[in-house]
Amino acid sequence: MHSPAVPRALVPAMQVVNVGGCANATINLDVNATPAQSAAELSRQVMAHKGYSCHLSADAAGIAEHTVGADVIPIHYQASDWTSQ
Repeated sequence: MHSPAVPRALVPAMQVVNVGGCANATINLDVNATPAQSAAELSRQVMAHKGYSCHLSADAAGIAEHTVGADVIPIHYQASDWTSQ
């Protein structure tokens, strides 16, 4: 059995990137909002989508540059396999 410190040490070293349709985000704005409200909402939604780490391709995600000398474990799934909870 591994020491509890081993998994804790690995977690910060892990990076996850999402590749595919998630990069095609839709931004929704209220047509009745003021310009300032629209700008704030646009900023909020863009930052939220950036936090999902979505890229159109593995190349766009920069995986090759970030994985030199590292083990990479790709996990492929259909987008329909994942739904909101």
